[in-house]
Amino acid sequence: MTEANNFPILSLVIFLPLLGAILTSLVRDNELAKKIALVAACLELIATFAVVKLFSADISGFQLVEKYNWIPGLNIEFQIGIDGISLLFLPASALLTLITIIASWNAVQVMTRFHFTLLLALQGITIGV
Repeated sequence: MTEANNFPILSLVIFLPLLGAILTSLVRDNELAKKIALVAACLELIATFAVVKLFSADISGFQLVEKYNWIPGLNIEFQIGIDGISLLFLPASALLTLITIIASWNAVQVMTRFHFTLLLALQGITIGV
């Protein structure tokens, strides 16, 4: 396993759509909620491309590894990394979510904020898995 140098890019890729989902759910204006969802999805796609760029195909095993103590008293840690098999699933998932947001822009007329909130939450959970 190789350790990530500085910035926790994988944590950003996981939590950015979840933050977008929270912001989307908090606003009252449907149009603003759609714009927040679109911006979050675009930023997520850019972040996943950054992960692909940082990944080195010459190194085997997990890369960009992040390890944090979560509950030290119980010796529970939060650790994530990425390997070559799962690498391309990140931008594919991000692109699919962006396409879904654009495709449903005018199609969803009922519970619009809820729809876009769930799309972003699903993206964050999918990327995390």
